Amino acid sequence: MRSVIAHATDPATAEACKRTAAIADEFPADREFTERRRAYVYAATAFVNVRDLQSALQYANKAVDIIKLGHDDNSGGEAAHGSRGEIRAFSEDMRGGSDEDLSIAEDYARRGKLSGGLKGDLKFRAELLKSMDRPQEAQAKLDEAAKL
Repeated sequence: MRSVIAHATDPATAEACKRTAAIADEFPADREFTERRRAYVYAATAFVNVRDLQSALQYANKAVDIIKLGHDDNSGGEAAHGSRGEIRAFSEDMRGGSDEDLSIAEDYARRGKLSGGLKGDLKFRAELLKSMDRPQEAQAKLDEAAKL
């Protein structure tokens, strides 16, 4: 997982994460919520790193589905929705899912007092809002991030 965190761009890292996610798929649906969500977020990130956004989005969707079950914490919600929001933005789904996911990620980060995650989410969302021609909202996000 160190390679994912280091933004490794090698296909071997993505393949390793794919295998880990496949193992997570085998866990019973009523257990191992956090472990499954983590596997999916890592796989999503690894596939973003190799520019396979379609695969990345599939794993991010699985991570969000786990969050919706209600058995994870604020950091898990922030990670799942933040990842999916960024992937959707990279895929140019800005007005649909990206903005909504990033808003949800911000809410999780605020509730969990996750200032590092919140700061990153706010800065990313500010760039998204700028690209959507919403400069005042973007500046409000940057102002909030500057206070953290």
